[in-house]
Amino acid sequence: MSERVQMNPDPRSIVIKSNPMFYRALATRMKEGSRVFISDMSRQSASYARKRLSELVGDVVLGYPVQVSGKDGYLFHVHKPKSK
Repeated sequence: MSERVQMNPDPRSIVIKSNPMFYRALATRMKEGSRVFISDMSRQSASYARKRLSELVGDVVLGYPVQVSGKDGYLFHVHKPKSK
């Protein structure tokens, strides 16, 4: 099983072969409140992923370069505005 994609709060990995299905599956989990870490992703790919996930989620998705368990990648999550 690939460890390229990690979901939080449920840290199980998922593997999906088709790119359109890949983004839809991640968007579904993000709508449920999960944050998504994808390792070994270029800056250009991360930018595309952020835009595509924003479209599918129907809200602003933020992406940050991070290191998790010694692996470089990007962490994506739905933007939640701070309440005043």
